Amino acid sequence: MKRLALYSKLTCRITLCTFALLPILMTSCKNNDGDNAKWIDKCSVIANRTVVNGDTVITCDMSAVKESIRIPFSTFFDTLEVIKLDNSNEDALVSESNMITVTNNYLGINVAYSPYKLFTRQGKFICRVGNIGQGPGEYNLIYSSQIDEANNRIYLLPWTTKQLLVYDLKGDFVEKIPLPYLVHKGVFHVNHDEHQVTVTHLASKGDPVVWKQDIKGNILSEIKSPHMIAPSYSNEINLYKGENTALTFSIHHYMPTVDSLYTYRTDNNRLIPLFTSDFGSEILSHTFKDCGNYYLTDIYGPNTDPKTMHLYTGMVVKRIIVDKRTLRGADYKMVNTELGGIALESKRWFMNEYGYTLCWDPGDLLDLIDERLSDPNIPDADRKFLNAWKSKISPDDNGYVILGKKKE
Repeated sequence: MKRLALYSKLTCRITLCTFALLPILMTSCKNNDGDNAKWIDKCSVIANRTVVNGDTVITCDMSAVKESIRIPFSTFFDTLEVIKLDNSNEDALVSESNMITVTNNYLGINVAYSPYKLFTRQGKFICRVGNIGQGPGEYNLIYSSQIDEANNRIYLLPWTTKQLLVYDLKGDFVEKIPLPYLVHKGVFHVNHDEHQVTVTHLASKGDPVVWKQDIKGNILSEIKSPHMIAPSYSNEINLYKGENTALTFSIHHYMPTVDSLYTYRTDNNRLIPLFTSDFGSEILSHTFKDCGNYYLTDIYGPNTDPKTMHLYTGMVVKRIIVDKRTLRGADYKMVNTELGGIALESKRWFMNEYGYTLCWDPGDLLDLIDERLSDPNIPDADRKFLNAWKSKISPDDNGYVILGKKKE
């Protein structure tokens, strides 16, 4: 194993492993409380706490945001991994995707109009899970997934459906779990031991926003909340934590409306608001994220990037961070100080239960490396690292998965 000393003045350590032997590159990031305090202390208080029906809600006041800051990627993430995916056969090929489910031993990658793919954490292809089609255990588009490796189960939820599909870790169809409502863009958590499922989705008028059911489709508890009815199918729903007793989620509002980041408690059937933002007279397209010690608000506008306009109609134009403890915050730009300083935030970075997950096309990754190398002020250590990494990447490679483990 070859070790490169990349950052003599930074607390992040990078280990580069030979790709032919172990196709994984891992970064261990250390960002202590003292480092956090340096930039947090420079920020104004931009949020307040209020009690709503006995629950404490943090609200960010957008008009109070005064500072603009640059904070390192390691503020949010404990570790960073780069995993080169196996391309030993055609079924293993993966295009760009941010829909990645991560467990201790597996990666599940969801690519639109393609079978769900299962890899080891080292990037070795295991199998495709189910198939595209209309038959038993088949699907067209998968919206969310769960891998339960302890119980040899993979759960796939299609975009619009009345059934949750169940497979084993060999990719074979096992059964379907009926859903009592038509689910639109849903996220879920299966409690295998209790034989229960919790689901939340973009609810239509009259349907519950979230519910708990048994595996036969019988409703155990539910909540209808008219103010959470999605005004547009173009909105999305993001799951930040799925547990046997709670779901933490938010609705990604492309169509502007006021809403919150929520936890649904399955043990007492309560929907608890955690965080929201006050935009004033003009509500902006936005999404909320729960990221360890911080709440984040991403504000969207039209996509003006010619490189991605054909892929995304909208892009993040402003990012706001709020410290949960001090309520200080600012407009921020995320700066990557690992992996030679490549711009990981150059695409719409996605936050899920694990943290940062994105599968990069090798060509796009090479473009990122070249962009960084073109900087005349790049440190020599970064240049050395990137040139070594670039020599190991081929445009004919399968995708490269980059994972940032979220700080808890």
